[in-house]
Amino acid sequence: MFGRKSSRGKAKAERLVREAVGGRNLAGTSIYLIYNPKAGSYSEYNVNNFVHAFSAVGATVVPIQTKSKGHAKGIASSIMETPTDGFSKRVIVAMGGDGTSGEVLEGMVEGQKAVVSKALSQYSDVLGDSAQYGATARDIDEVAEKIAASKPSPVKEAVCSAAKTYFFPYASGTANDGAKAIGCGSPSAAIRNLAEGLVANESETAYMSLLAVGTSDKEGDLQERLTYAHTGIGFMGNIAARVDNTFLHRFKGYLKGLIYPLAALLQIPGQEAYEVNLEIDGQPVEIAGDGRGKSRLYSLDAGQVPRLGSINQCFPGADPFNNAQVMILDGTTSKAQGPLTLLKAKAGRHTRDKGVHMYSTLGGYRGEEPAEEVGIPPAARGSYQHFESIISWSSETPTTAHVGGEVLTGIHKYSVRRVNGAVRMLSKPSK
Repeated sequence: MFGRKSSRGKAKAERLVREAVGGRNLAGTSIYLIYNPKAGSYSEYNVNNFVHAFSAVGATVVPIQTKSKGHAKGIASSIMETPTDGFSKRVIVAMGGDGTSGEVLEGMVEGQKAVVSKALSQYSDVLGDSAQYGATARDIDEVAEKIAASKPSPVKEAVCSAAKTYFFPYASGTANDGAKAIGCGSPSAAIRNLAEGLVANESETAYMSLLAVGTSDKEGDLQERLTYAHTGIGFMGNIAARVDNTFLHRFKGYLKGLIYPLAALLQIPGQEAYEVNLEIDGQPVEIAGDGRGKSRLYSLDAGQVPRLGSINQCFPGADPFNNAQVMILDGTTSKAQGPLTLLKAKAGRHTRDKGVHMYSTLGGYRGEEPAEEVGIPPAARGSYQHFESIISWSSETPTTAHVGGEVLTGIHKYSVRRVNGAVRMLSKPSK
C-alpha cells in the first residue's frame, strides 16, 4: 500500500513540474534542498517526491538534511560562497517552517557578504569605495556588473555564481506564514511555483526584502536575526513562548494553527502593559504615555506577510517585496481588548480600532496615494502612518520576543530594520 502511495505521489509531482516547464529541460539548474526533519509537518514522502520530480526534467537536486539548530545557516552560507561549476541557475530551497527559512536566509546573506568582501579586496581599483557596498543581492549584482570585464579568477566566478543563486521556501512547518503568503503553502503549490520560476524570464527576477531583528539583554549589544515573515515583542512573543515552553508544545503537531489562539486565551489573564522607550526612524515617539516620553504598550509586531499564526490579516497588504508593516497595541485598552483586536485582524478590520497603531514602509494610506495601488483591503484604508526603515523598543522590564518561529526571552532591547533587496527569488510566485 505504501509503495503505491509513494509511486502515485512521485507521478503527481512529476506531472506538475512537466506541465509548469512546458516540455523544457532543466539541465544546467542545480537545486539544493535543505530540509528540516524536525519541522512541524515534515514528511520524507514530500522530500522524495520533490527530488524525483525535478530530477525527471534534468535538474541536479542535492537534498541536505539539517542536523541541529543553526546548521541550515552554515549550509546556505557555504553554498553562496562556492562557484556553481557551470550551472546557469542555482536555487536554495528551505523545506521547513519560518524558522528554517530564516536560517537559510541568514546563511545566504552571510555568504553574499563574504563574496562581496573578497571582491572588494581583489578588485578595489574597479569597485572603488567599499563603504558603498553591503551584503544584499542588489550589491552582488552591482559588483558582478562592474567586474564583468576583468580577467577570470576564482573570486569573479564566486561573484557571478552568487548573482544567479535564488531563495525558495517550501512549507513544512507548523504555521508556515511566509510560504503561505507567497503562494507556496502546500507541496503542490511549492513545486508548481518553483518549476514556473525556473523557466521564467530573467527580467522577472524578484528581490526579496528581509526584516533584520535586533535583540539584546539589558547591557548587551543588539544581535540581529533575519526573517522574511514576521517578528514581535510583548503579547505575541508571550504566546509563542507558551506554545514552545509549556504543555502545549506536545500538541503542536496535532493542533497546528489552532495552537496559537489557545495559547492567547491562556495568556490574557497575566498580560500586562510594558513601559517602553519607543523610537521610529531614530525619533522618540510617545504612545499612550503620561508626558514623560515613555510609551505604554502591550506589544509591537512587524510583518512582511499578511498572516501572523492563525490571524489571517494582521498586516493587510504586506508582502516581502514591497511593503513591511508594524502593528502596535497600546496599553490604554483592557486586557481583553488585545485578543479582541487579534480576532478582528483575521478579517483585517482592526487597523482603525482604539489602541491600535499601524505603520507601513509604503505610507500614503491617508489619501496621499490611491489605496488600490498598494493592495490594501478596504477595511484597512486610511489608517496607516509611515515609517522609513527602523522601529526600536527598549524597556527596563525583560520581555519575550519571537523571530520567524524562534522564541527569545529576557529581552530588554529590540529593533526591527528593513533590508531592501536582500536576496533574490526567481519571480514573485503566483498565489
